[in-house]
Amino acid sequence: MIMGIFGMLACDEARGEEEMAENTGEAVKQYYKSDGLGEEFVAQVDRIFQEADHTLDSEEWKRQVTKELESRYQVDSDCVSAEIPVKEGQVLFVELDTDLEERTYSVKTWKILNEEEQREEPRIKVWDGR
Repeated sequence: MIMGIFGMLACDEARGEEEMAENTGEAVKQYYKSDGLGEEFVAQVDRIFQEADHTLDSEEWKRQVTKELESRYQVDSDCVSAEIPVKEGQVLFVELDTDLEERTYSVKTWKILNEEEQREEPRIKVWDGR
């Protein structure tokens, strides 16, 4: 009888571990899928920079790139960003710093945000005494 109880406990524990492994596998799969979409976002921004008419003067080039970015993504001063769904309640937030004077960009933020973090108001910069 004791062996039967231990056998049932072992089966129950194995079932729990299998379920946890499946959930972990699905979460990893979803993350890498959204990470790939983040890579596509960066590639599309790069394509916009590359395909803009480089023979234009600096101001006209900036207007052309800004117009194209604004038609596809969220654009703030010197930043372009995208929120890519990962799973319910989570997004991959990718933000690029753009320097239109130098015609370059760089990754500023690449992180998973939970629903609460998405609703957070932008933080106010506080004077640090300098």
